[in-house]
Amino acid sequence: MCAKLILECMDRGLYPSWDAHDMRSVALAEKLGYHLDKEYVTYIIYLAK
Repeated sequence: MCAKLILECMDRGLYPSWDAHDMRSVALAEKLGYHLDKEYVTYIIYLAK
């Protein structure tokens, strides 16, 4: 599915960026050919139920 997303983006002239949330996502991104460009700060907002 990830490869399909990348190919679809490329067909449409879009850059298929990847935001790895955890180390499993990092590992998958690396298998798909991504490399770390630079680190950046992210925030998670938890909404009360």
